[in-house]
Amino acid sequence: MVMADMLKFEDSNLAGIGGDMDAALRKSAAESEEAFTGAGAAAGVEVWRIEKFEPTKLAPAEHGTFYSGDSFIVLRTYLVEGTDALAWDLHFWQGKDSTQDERGASAFFTVALDDLLNGAPVQYRETEGHESAKFLALFPVFRTLEGGVASGFTKVEPESYTPRLLHVFGTSASLKVKQVPMAAASLNHADVFILDAGLKLWQFNGRGCGPFERRRASEVFEAIKEERDGEAEDAVIDGDEVDGADGWWAALGEKGDIAEEAPEGSHGAPAVDPDSLVSSGGKKLFKVSDSTGELGVEMVAEGDAIDAGAVTPDDVWLLLVGDGAAGYLYAGAKCSRSERFYMAAQADKILSAAGAEAWTPVTTCTTATKDKWNALFA
Repeated sequence: MVMADMLKFEDSNLAGIGGDMDAALRKSAAESEEAFTGAGAAAGVEVWRIEKFEPTKLAPAEHGTFYSGDSFIVLRTYLVEGTDALAWDLHFWQGKDSTQDERGASAFFTVALDDLLNGAPVQYRETEGHESAKFLALFPVFRTLEGGVASGFTKVEPESYTPRLLHVFGTSASLKVKQVPMAAASLNHADVFILDAGLKLWQFNGRGCGPFERRRASEVFEAIKEERDGEAEDAVIDGDEVDGADGWWAALGEKGDIAEEAPEGSHGAPAVDPDSLVSSGGKKLFKVSDSTGELGVEMVAEGDAIDAGAVTPDDVWLLLVGDGAAGYLYAGAKCSRSERFYMAAQADKILSAAGAEAWTPVTTCTTATKDKWNALFA
């Protein structure tokens, strides 16, 4: 194995992924090529959900809906401006309730898909609630719901549906729909909420919500109605009308006070564009290894500008930019597929060891995308 003395993820217990999962992933590696057949051949967005250690491609109608209990792979294929050449952005998204096995699988198959595209994509790790601006821009509506493959969400029938409350908010650039607890405490008058009880639907427009949110929430509302084959009853509640909406409160479970403004943090973290932070200073360069048998993350340079000469081609490197607001991982030319997989699967541990939050957005570059990495030092 190349770099055996520097980065021995698969020979150590650092991965936290072993035994049955590792065997299942390796068995599925060849099968993944079928799921990825034709991937990246034309401009557009493709999405796969990880199901029992295998990637399952989703229909376009399912794009933009993510489940907290699952992990997903998203490939954006686009034309390089002024040419006929294709380029790719490859994201793997990990729900807050997805298991370590599922997260590892998403990293594994992201590397597999990257290999099928000859290492040309730039890879992005996305975590629920901390998605990058680049990722959110791929979907007109970005919806996160509770549950996942194990919950059998695709088989739910409206008549036996478990009610859910959806919080709708956002800007013209990105509308978010987030499932929140069924309680009055989840509500506020600054946003829009949809109460989905299967065959009964309500849209509550807070008196302070903007016209954009109201209009776009109506589109989401209509889309949910279509999912019920036109059989669901629906009602729209504006502002203070909610006080007398007995059906709404009965479905919600209990009547209560509604906050005027959205509580701090209820809209999630601001979307970060890592590339916009590159010139903002506050950079730290770390060398990643496990030469001692345990994961080692050693800072080798710090400052507003860092000399690219510090980066050697046969190591793994982490560069934090914007005072730790975003990270870039670089896999040297001698890294194997297995090392790149474990690097991606252990991004949260690498970040934590470097003093950054485990959910920090991470962009991964390889030798095929070295120009992007080199630009960080220009």
